[in-house]
Amino acid sequence: MKLHIKQIIQKDGSKLGYKVFDNLLTQDEQEQLNTVFFDHDFPYYMSSAVGQKTVNEKAYDTWSDSNTVEARLMVHSFITDKEISRYYQGIEHLLHLFYERTDIKFSGVYRCKLNLQYQVADYDKNKYQCPHIDQVFDHKVLIYYPFTSDGDTFLFNEIEQKKYEIVDRIEPIGGRFLLMDKMFHAGQPPIKNIHRMVLNYNLEE
Repeated sequence: MKLHIKQIIQKDGSKLGYKVFDNLLTQDEQEQLNTVFFDHDFPYYMSSAVGQKTVNEKAYDTWSDSNTVEARLMVHSFITDKEISRYYQGIEHLLHLFYERTDIKFSGVYRCKLNLQYQVADYDKNKYQCPHIDQVFDHKVLIYYPFTSDGDTFLFNEIEQKKYEIVDRIEPIGGRFLLMDKMFHAGQPPIKNIHRMVLNYNLEE
């Protein structure tokens, strides 16, 4: 297992951190998960956000900056508002594997969803979709990358409203996990690859 840890200090003096884990899963375990995500009967839906936005209008108006460029997003919600997709049983073991191999545990899952985006060949690699936090309450975000692609995950320190410092850019590597505190982040669609996929958990501490 490879582990990268970093901490940032916010404008109010509080500290936020994130960790990147590589090689937690075997190749066979990764491929088993991908059979779920790529099954021809597995459903994806257009994001409920208006137009091409990946967040709702209120969040976009509050958090977008001059580098924000949106792109269409397809999703599958495994867990949301205590509703559980019948497909969740195919990936339920993933969180348990993470717990076992990192000794990091949480009390519950508030949300779990899979994001799928297709290639946007003319997208600027230095732009990103709307910076956001997933929930207003305290939570942890765990992101799993099912396969390697381009389309980084940007991590931000909010300097002031609509102004951000880019803390890091996490490359989507197959089998990689990103665990972070409630901090601003954003993705970008793939420019070179046909598609990009991210599994996002919001976890209760």
